[in-house]
Amino acid sequence: GRIYFSDATDIPPYRAPASGSWDVMYSSKLDGIRGIPRGRVLSYDPETDEVEVLASGLRFANGVAVTADETSLLVSDTFGGGVVRIGLVEE
Repeated sequence: GRIYFSDATDIPPYRAPASGSWDVMYSSKLDGIRGIPRGRVLSYDPETDEVEVLASGLRFANGVAVTADETSLLVSDTFGGGVVRIGLVEE
């Protein structure tokens, strides 16, 4: 089967030079302030090694769930304040 995942933002994480530690909230805070919807939902097929963009223009896409009947994905559109349903089509 396919693997579904989100790419919340195009802003890379910040790594503090002195400590080398990662600020995991940096990207989300900056993305929320910026207000430009750059989040995406993608699908990876391990049999073909291909990645497909299923949706884009989300406001910090953060979390993906497959519905019980496996016909849709539910994606948290964090800064959009809702959940987006993406239909899945069998090929």
